[in-house]
Amino acid sequence: GLLLLFVATTSFDRTTPLYRYVYRHFPESTTIYYLGTDPYKLGHLSYYKRTNLTVKAIESLSDLDHLSNRKILLVVDRPNKLSDVNADVQLLYSSIPGWVWYLNFNHWIERTLAWYLYEVTPDNVNSTYPQNR
Repeated sequence: GLLLLFVATTSFDRTTPLYRYVYRHFPESTTIYYLGTDPYKLGHLSYYKRTNLTVKAIESLSDLDHLSNRKILLVVDRPNKLSDVNADVQLLYSSIPGWVWYLNFNHWIERTLAWYLYEVTPDNVNSTYPQNR
């Protein structure tokens, strides 16, 4: 029932809501790092991408070590990419609503392309992070 309602009323495009969130909440010059898939390569709506937004790939979270003096925004396409992190990260945005996790039978969400935007504070970044999976 609820899962069918979610699927029927949700856009197949998972990238546009992420773009809109970043556009509305980060008007200043911002760098977003990503593990895995570049969220801005998949979309075709450039009007949600500010000219002062930089998107950079990282191979592992330890690549963020040198950014110790500022807030770090990190996008991942699967929630399990941060499952072994020994630090506090704050989820800012998810393209899958929290209530859908109650319907995560057989762990289908972990296999679904979705976007998760996290804020990592400098004190949380260290070289003990796992490699990109």
